[in-house]
Amino acid sequence: MYVLSLPVRLRTTWTSNVIDGVTVTPLRIIADSKGSVLHMIRADSPTFLGFGEIYFSSVHFRSVKAWKRNASATAHFAVPVGEISMALFDNRPTSPTCGHLETLTVGRSQYVLVTVPPKIWYGFQGLTNPEALIVNCLDRQYDASQTDRLEYPSETVPHLWPELE
Repeated sequence: MYVLSLPVRLRTTWTSNVIDGVTVTPLRIIADSKGSVLHMIRADSPTFLGFGEIYFSSVHFRSVKAWKRNASATAHFAVPVGEISMALFDNRPTSPTCGHLETLTVGRSQYVLVTVPPKIWYGFQGLTNPEALIVNCLDRQYDASQTDRLEYPSETVPHLWPELE
């Protein structure tokens, strides 16, 4: 297992060396005394492939939401509120990173866009009380017939989140 610790000052998109096709892009937060503007994605971003839909998902402190993978959609995740542990697992048979697992801590203090290509399993654990808010921008509209799900824990994905105190 590879644990990613991303420096906050990093300002360039980088490609994961753990899972082929996954990218992490630092995002901009503009804050003043009245509040903040949090950027997520732009049409001119190298990772932007098109717009299908965007949705928000909350995950409660200590809770796990896993496992899911999209057959054909690319997902762009950001966490503007709270913090999560995100796990990604590649079991694509023809991928050079088949069998690799990556975990990232993502949230307001590590504000990044995680781009996940199709056929990568992903899941989350909430690290902040009462919850974290995840934003997912898909490059195509959600289609339940194009989404696989596994119960957590799963023998298919070799990752267990720790019990949080």
